[in-house]
Amino acid sequence: MSRVISHFRRNWGKYLFLSSVTSIGSYFGYNRYCDTMIMSQLCRQASRFQAQRHEVAEPLEKVYVLFNPSANRGKARKHFNRYAAPILYLSGADVTILELESEQHLREMVNYLPPNTGSIIVAGGSGTLLNVVTALLRRNDHLKEWDKVTLGFIPLGYRNGLRGKIMSNEYQSRAERIAKSVLVCLEGRSKPVDVMELITEEGKTVYAMTDVLWGPLVEGTLVANRYGLLGPLRGLFGYLRHAFKSSTNEEIGIDKNDKQQNLEISGLAVSAKNGKLSFRIWEKIESKLEFAKFGAKQMSYKTPADFLEYKLSTPINELKIQPIRDSDYWFHIDGDEFEPYPVQIRILNNKIKFFTDELLNTNI
Repeated sequence: MSRVISHFRRNWGKYLFLSSVTSIGSYFGYNRYCDTMIMSQLCRQASRFQAQRHEVAEPLEKVYVLFNPSANRGKARKHFNRYAAPILYLSGADVTILELESEQHLREMVNYLPPNTGSIIVAGGSGTLLNVVTALLRRNDHLKEWDKVTLGFIPLGYRNGLRGKIMSNEYQSRAERIAKSVLVCLEGRSKPVDVMELITEEGKTVYAMTDVLWGPLVEGTLVANRYGLLGPLRGLFGYLRHAFKSSTNEEIGIDKNDKQQNLEISGLAVSAKNGKLSFRIWEKIESKLEFAKFGAKQMSYKTPADFLEYKLSTPINELKIQPIRDSDYWFHIDGDEFEPYPVQIRILNNKIKFFTDELLNTNI
């Protein structure tokens, strides 16, 4: 025993390195084992869908999967092939996977889909889903046949904001989230979801599913997220740097119920809630240091739309937003950036049906 202790004292660095490698390897190995067991169980469940279809001689439903392999910095392909594709193929559904190469290619794919399409599954992030919904609702025939189409969502992106509105949040691992999302699409339970329509002065339309964000606080969040290595200090450092590089407040015109107001604000968020537009603003922050402190405080929330300190107006049906001067800040619509043109926002109640597990889980 003494010889072992003596050897350890002489070579403590090697033992420390070996212990670290063993601990990290055990952690990743255990997670991979758990993912394998989850996938095995869900694949057996998907196989039962195929057996049930054969028993009742049910015709195969045509399912189109719009897959964005470049989502999540190119990691989407690996996650799709590992966690989503096996369940799709084992289900026995008539699946056609369309890989998207660009936004233009996405719009072309949506335009060429036949009107009698049963369901469309979007495999990507929030940006991919936003582009699919916008292309779908811009089709000339969307008021007729396309109201019958049900959309599904496989969360493969870095941001998957809509998932919280249509799925429960009880799934812990990435494998379970992705695989369960596929199973939910195959089970066929759906719910209508509100859509926000944004119309520019030129008549162009963009559609949003989660939120529309604008202002210095929103940009500060993006800057702070680049300093993830700083841990809890990333919010304070990121917002402080952003505050000294640009202004902490912006002037904006808001037209609500035919009453125009010009406000100097530090942030704005518009989201759909219970069939109305929920409009929230963060009032002017005087000093750059206060701006940094406030920004660091909100880093514990998932998105700027979850801030607790805001001035909340009454729910409304329509809203017009107009930046007073040339702004350095962009609109963030479902996580994607758009130039800050004057826009009119209105709510489209229950516009699109999405596959959901709401009937299976009561804690959504």
